Amino acid sequence: QLKAGMFSAPPFPERPPLARMNRSSFDTTFGIQDRTGLTTTLADGTVVGHAEFGDPAGRPLLFFHGWPGSRLQARIIDGPARKYGLRVLAPDRPGIGLSSPAPCARVAAWIPTLRAWTDQLNLAGFYVLGVSGGGPYSLACAALMPRRIAAAGVCCGVPPPRWLEESRDLFWLYRLLRRIDRGAPRLLVRLMNVTRLYLTVLPSPWSLRPFCLLMPRADRRALQRRGRMHLVVASTREAYAGGVPAVIADARRLQQPWGFDPGVVADPVYFWHGCQDRNIPLSLVRPFIDSLKQARVHYFAAEGHYSLPFGRTPEILERLTSDRPESF
Repeated sequence: QLKAGMFSAPPFPERPPLARMNRSSFDTTFGIQDRTGLTTTLADGTVVGHAEFGDPAGRPLLFFHGWPGSRLQARIIDGPARKYGLRVLAPDRPGIGLSSPAPCARVAAWIPTLRAWTDQLNLAGFYVLGVSGGGPYSLACAALMPRRIAAAGVCCGVPPPRWLEESRDLFWLYRLLRRIDRGAPRLLVRLMNVTRLYLTVLPSPWSLRPFCLLMPRADRRALQRRGRMHLVVASTREAYAGGVPAVIADARRLQQPWGFDPGVVADPVYFWHGCQDRNIPLSLVRPFIDSLKQARVHYFAAEGHYSLPFGRTPEILERLTSDRPESF
């Protein structure tokens, strides 16, 4: 049940000044020119970059991007968000995209910044949705600022490090990167710099096509739809805008103790996961989800890691926002 009066603040604050525009292929492909490069400077000098999609006059929903990704990933839910009357605000995490670096060693360490940012935007209450590596941040909001959360959702999300350590089902490429980071971190920096150069030099969508060979059929088919490869490549390119160290730090936060216990969340949390997901296999995440008393789970037999958010977003948003506060 939604908290009384949580959306009483004006849903539409005066926008912060536009610091710079992101002119990626993503923008030209979709014709988005004025809401993907917003920045907010907080009282302590921290800069939070974000993009906005959906209905500008709608109910606020915070979207947490995956890894490696950026605020531009939220374009995935733009159309359905308009349909369901949602104003999507997608912040870049520390050092990613337009956001300034910050010494956040754990997922929970970013929540005070997020709270200050939403305060400055006059967002009294909001929905939260995290995709893949953004899932832990949706859970962190539900655990650490529950009075402001209308509902929390996780789509194809990463489980806590305990389940990563105890399972061998993690995608082999992620396992390899983890080993390199632990044994030869300088080598990882060099490899990530090569990846950054690769994404910069090769035109989209060609830079993504070799990776499609590693994907299940459901994901390959989903990405073949017009503009979707451009979207993924643009989001990933923007992730590297702040440099390779920020991208690596964003991954390390997922592999270390998150700084909060997801089990303390009192309100229902909605989970969506594809049974064909190779990036974060169901066998890896299901024990974690089953451990949560408040989990409301939806499994999709024919969906993968990319096809799920691309193809099932209308269902996800409808369920997540099914209880509407009276103030809207």
